[in-house]
Amino acid sequence: MKDFFEGDSTRWEDFYHRDRVEANMYWARTRAGVRLIDRFVPSKGRVLEIGSGPGHLSHALIERDYDVISCDIALRMAELTRMRTKSDSVVVADSRSLPFRSASFDAIILIGVISYVSNPTSVLEEIRALLK
Repeated sequence: MKDFFEGDSTRWEDFYHRDRVEANMYWARTRAGVRLIDRFVPSKGRVLEIGSGPGHLSHALIERDYDVISCDIALRMAELTRMRTKSDSVVVADSRSLPFRSASFDAIILIGVISYVSNPTSVLEEIRALLK
């Protein structure tokens, strides 16, 4: 999985801006993610985005004044997130073993990640431990 996303990161950036079904679905999921966080997370709440990719969702949440930590398994994707968000709170890590203390996030969001993970249960257990 890491190698798949670590490859040509500009290819992924271009993918999100093409006028096609997949790109439209990506942007719809991003908007839905923002709406979910707005609805269930207190203002200035601490949010972890797992699988931040190029950082569109993290950027939108930061603009709405959430305390966002972005995480991706691929260094190049994390670099895209860092450039887009202008944030130092970007981490390269595997979603099955995240480098955070238990009960440290108000919300954790991951869009389009579970389908790439060989053991989704391990990711969900990790998320459960990190939520307040």
